[in-house]
Amino acid sequence: MNIAERLDKLSIRSSSPDGNIRSILTGRTNLKLEFRSGGYEAYTERELEHQLSRLATLTWTSYRRGYTEIVTSAGLEVVFEPGDEWNSHDREYQQARLEVEGRGESGDGTVRTRTQALLRWQFKIKDGTVKRLPEADFTREVLVAVRLAIKDYRSQSSELRQKYFGPGFAMGG
Repeated sequence: MNIAERLDKLSIRSSSPDGNIRSILTGRTNLKLEFRSGGYEAYTERELEHQLSRLATLTWTSYRRGYTEIVTSAGLEVVFEPGDEWNSHDREYQQARLEVEGRGESGDGTVRTRTQALLRWQFKIKDGTVKRLPEADFTREVLVAVRLAIKDYRSQSSELRQKYFGPGFAMGG
């Protein structure tokens, strides 16, 4: 199996700090979110913001670890942090990449999210959402916001690579 196939099969399962929300990330884009029975209704919006922020951070940190294992096991080098690269131009790029933010908002504006380098996440949820939206609808809104934030982050990352390395390096993410 080649690297791309292994990355497509990479599956990350994470739980929120309180254990009431679970995420499953398969490949780079297939994300599922599940609440324990009765868990959603027990939250306030602020508690949900905190739990989702921590869960997303844990999920993407775990993904990065799995990604690194797959790529390095194939004999390739992974560079994530400034200082790991070969020259000052690459260090400058890595620092700029760590500052890229992606933003996403659900269709009705109920859920907004922001990510910095897909490593740190913050969620904002409109007051009254838990009472107004059933769990399935809320979960859909969260996933829309997350997908849009990832898309925004990847688009900006592509522009950054193009700026630093030219048009041939615009792909990836």
